[in-house]
Amino acid sequence: MLYTALGLELLIKTVGAERCLFGSERPGVGTAKDPKSGKWMDDVKSYIDGFDWLSASDWKLIFEDNAKRLFRLNVEAKSEKAS
Repeated sequence: MLYTALGLELLIKTVGAERCLFGSERPGVGTAKDPKSGKWMDDVKSYIDGFDWLSASDWKLIFEDNAKRLFRLNVEAKSEKAS
């Protein structure tokens, strides 16, 4: 299950940061709070943030660059044209 640090670690180390991207379904179809931690069970960003083995460039791939590539966005070029 990818709602665990171990599951996310296995995914990223198996396929590589260049093939993973972070997304959110909030507001989604529903979630639950972990009674022990009080955290939402589907909030996995904190797990990824806690991976000290990820480089800054890996982190940027997962949270930004892979989505831009997937959706063929050139955000920087668009913002330069607007100014």
